[in-house]
Amino acid sequence: RKEEAKCINGSLLSLGNVIQGLAEKQSHVPWRNAKLTRLLQDAIGGKAKASICITLGPSGASKHETLGTLYFGSRAMAVKTAATLQVNMDYKALCAKLQAMLEE
Repeated sequence: RKEEAKCINGSLLSLGNVIQGLAEKQSHVPWRNAKLTRLLQDAIGGKAKASICITLGPSGASKHETLGTLYFGSRAMAVKTAATLQVNMDYKALCAKLQAMLEE
């Protein structure tokens, strides 16, 4: 259980480093530091639109976690992406296929 918590914390730390690198437009973004960041690379790296939801605890006992979460959210809001649609379509082949379907 303790090992699992260490892995989760390490992945979240790496995600925070990637978000910081993107927000500050650094020349090197550390994508390969964790499996989580490699999995999310297309989503938060600019090839797609992405949303991040943060949740906060109202308890004073979780004040440090709440501040860290707010700080992460503010860094995540600074990341700007330019998602583009990449579709390669052979319209002649599509037209021929549809014509064949109509003739059946």
